[in-house]
Amino acid sequence: MLSKMNFIFVTALMLSSLPLLSGAKSMHYKDGDTIPIIANKIGPFSNPTETYKYYDLPFCRPGQLKKQKHNMGEILSGDRKVVSAYEVKFKQDMPLQKLCKLQLSVDDVQKFQRAVDEEYFFEMFLDDLPTWGYIGDSPTAQDLLL
Repeated sequence: MLSKMNFIFVTALMLSSLPLLSGAKSMHYKDGDTIPIIANKIGPFSNPTETYKYYDLPFCRPGQLKKQKHNMGEILSGDRKVVSAYEVKFKQDMPLQKLCKLQLSVDDVQKFQRAVDEEYFFEMFLDDLPTWGYIGDSPTAQDLLL
């Protein structure tokens, strides 16, 4: 009987410490608070282990890249988290805004074209929730939508 009680106690202790082990943190936002959007990585959808830094493509960058801390699992999976220039406010509708204006070189356009042709994905985090999407779409061989 004692061993059964020990098992229940150890199991309950382990379950209660899961949030601490996972690194989860409780975030509370007030109306209008800025929720950081973390840019992580890009890579071809066909090979998710081949990843690159988000800003290896010539996206609009914040002034200085602020790197996020990574745990061992994130490092092994190729995460490269940095605070992005995108901004979202808690419980507020955000109108369409221009993030920046860039003059792309021929090389920059070719980088984006390759990313679209090879179906690159991006990964970002909003309040530690992962989001994914494609870099762009190429409905015809002549068009490039980003």
